[in-house]
Amino acid sequence: MGEGTSRSGKTTFLRSLAAELPDSLSIEWNSHPDFRPAVDRLKRDRALDPVTHSLVSVTDYALTFRQRALPVLRAGGVVLSDRYLFTSWVRDTARGVPASSVADLCTQFPRPDLVCYFEAPAELTLARFRERPEIYGHYATGSDIWPDLNPEDAFRRYFEAQAAGYGKLAEANDFVTEDHRAHALARMSGMLPSA
Repeated sequence: MGEGTSRSGKTTFLRSLAAELPDSLSIEWNSHPDFRPAVDRLKRDRALDPVTHSLVSVTDYALTFRQRALPVLRAGGVVLSDRYLFTSWVRDTARGVPASSVADLCTQFPRPDLVCYFEAPAELTLARFRERPEIYGHYATGSDIWPDLNPEDAFRRYFEAQAAGYGKLAEANDFVTEDHRAHALARMSGMLPSA
């Protein structure tokens, strides 16, 4: 699993890792083909309050996980997930949803074998945001939390809240925070069936 703030390098890393593990399955947060269009519409219409945002995000991922990942895991395969239940905890608690409520929603997911946490300095993340601000929606910038701020300032505050949340989770859950590739390949090689 890859976790971290937006633009921290996790997606690039997971794509590279997937190329080295061709029999693995790659999945992403908010990617269910039947549910995502509805979520995108709700986000575009700015129709989500913090609790509804949490519910639709976890529901979308639960559908993807149950339909695609769970069969692979039950067969002994490897699933690489670009974000996991920790994303919900970090983003939703930043929005003021009680941590206990988020934890209750996430009990349906198994504990991952490995979580690679990607940290990026605030200034690097902001520079990446400035390169392509148009790809960030109202919720991805945190503008729903801080509506009085311009999108860049809201993004900065949202980044800081997420980084603090991920920092707590990384320490409490033994996330791999460096040398991700070596840890992941070592861990995954023990999980893949021998040829």
